[in-house]
Amino acid sequence: MEWSSVLKMMKTVEPRTENLDLVIDCARKFHRRARIEFPDTTEEFVVESGHQPNFLPHAGTFKKAFLLDFLKSRGEFTPLFGIYDYNMATAKWLYQNRIPDVNKNGFKKIGFKLSKKEVWKRFDQVEKPSEKEWEREVEKIKNHYGTKNADVVADEMWKSYELGDSFADVNAILFARLCQHLEIEILFFKYTDIQKRCVFIEEWVEISRDIEKFNQLYNSVVSRKGLEGIGLNDANLAPFWYLCDCGGNVPIYQRGTFLGRCPLCGSNHEFENIEDVFDRLSPRAVFRNLVFAKGLGTSAFVSGSGGGLKYGVISNEMYSEFEIKRPLVLYWKSRDFYLSPVHKKIVSEISKLFGQDIFGIDVMEKRNEWAEKMDGRTKGYYKYSDTLLQIARNAFLLNPSIVDLLGSVDFSEIAERWRKSLENAEIREDEFYAVASDVDFGYSGHYRRIMKLAEESRVADPAGLLR
Repeated sequence: MEWSSVLKMMKTVEPRTENLDLVIDCARKFHRRARIEFPDTTEEFVVESGHQPNFLPHAGTFKKAFLLDFLKSRGEFTPLFGIYDYNMATAKWLYQNRIPDVNKNGFKKIGFKLSKKEVWKRFDQVEKPSEKEWEREVEKIKNHYGTKNADVVADEMWKSYELGDSFADVNAILFARLCQHLEIEILFFKYTDIQKRCVFIEEWVEISRDIEKFNQLYNSVVSRKGLEGIGLNDANLAPFWYLCDCGGNVPIYQRGTFLGRCPLCGSNHEFENIEDVFDRLSPRAVFRNLVFAKGLGTSAFVSGSGGGLKYGVISNEMYSEFEIKRPLVLYWKSRDFYLSPVHKKIVSEISKLFGQDIFGIDVMEKRNEWAEKMDGRTKGYYKYSDTLLQIARNAFLLNPSIVDLLGSVDFSEIAERWRKSLENAEIREDEFYAVASDVDFGYSGHYRRIMKLAEESRVADPAGLLR
C-alpha cells in the first residue's frame, strides 16, 4: 500500500477543536519547561502517539515520534506525543537500559536502581537521582563511546537534569530535547497536565457511565481474541486509577460509590462522582484510547510494535459500541543496522582471532587447523572462538538504548536514513497498518554474517571441546 492511500484514509475524522486547543496549551507548557521550540500548528487533522518517560529508551520509541513528524510533513496533521508520566515505576525501563558490551551477555546496564518502595510509586512521584549518581551515568556513557555525539548526549542529560523536578520530568525532557537533534518537530505534552486541566472530562463521564457494560465488552474481546497476558476485568472495576497522596495508584471499583484501597499505604478512598476528583484520576490503557479518540477526533494513532497493540485490538472492537470513529493505527517495525564502537571492537577481535576478515572466515576450517596443532595455546583459541562469537551474537541482537545509535552515527544521518526508510516503506494492512522498513546504515551484511558465524560455531567442533 502507498502512503497516498493511507493519508487519504486518515482524513476522514473531524477533530474536536475545543479539546485540541486545551491539549495544545498543555503542550505549550511542557515545551516551555523543556526549553525547546514550540512548533505552532493550525492543521486540520490530529495524529497522536505516546510512551512512558523511560530512561534513554530504545530507538523504537523515538521512531514513533519521528513517524508523527513524517505524517505531519505529508499532510494537514497536528502531531501530538503524550508522555504517560503517572504509570507505576514497576517497569525497569523507566530508570535503566542496556548498551552493547564485550561480555557473555553482550551488554551492560546504564541507569539506576529504585528501592522496593519507590517501585510501587507512580513514576512522577519518584525523586530524580542524586547529582552524584547522575554524574556517574553521564561519565559512563561518555567514556563508553568517546565520540562528539556522546558529548552532546551528555550535555543534554545535564540540561534535562537541571530542568526536571522528578525522575519522570527529567526523562521526559531529555526525550523531547534529543528529538530536536533528530529533526523531530512535534508537540509533546504530559498526561498529568491533561488531568489537571480537566481535559476530556465529558468523555470520561460518558464512556464510564455503564462500567459493567464496559468490562463485559472488554472481557469478551480478550477471551475471543485469546489475548495472552491481559487478564479479565472484574465486572465493577473502574477503567481508571485514583492517585493517592502517597504516590500509589489505587484500583477503583464502583459499588454504589467509587471506592478503593491504596496498595502502597493502605488508605481508603471513596468518591461519588468523577467530576469531584478528576485531577486525581488516570485512565487505564483501553479507556485512554476511547477517551482520546472521542475527545480529539484522532485520525491516526502511532503505536509501538509490542504489547501496546494488544490493547489496540481491544480498543478496535469497542469503538463502535461507544459511537466513536475508529482511528487508523500504524506501527513502524524496523531495526537499525549500524556499527557502534563495541560492534567494531568485536568484529576486529573476531578477525584477529581467525586471521581474516569476518566475511572470509570458515569456522570449521580454522578449528580443524587448531585441532591438528592442539596445545595449550591453540586449545584456548579453539574454545574462546565460540565464546567470542556468542558474545557477538548477543551484542548484535540487542535492542539497545537510543544512546548507542546516537553515540555511533551523526544525528543528521540518522534523520536522513530514517526518513528515506519511511519514504520507501512497504505498508501492510491487517487489523493495523504495519510500516515495514529496516534502516541500513551500510552494515546489514555484518549483522547477517555475525549471526551465521555464531550458528556455525555451535556445530563446527571437530575436537569435541564445546559440547
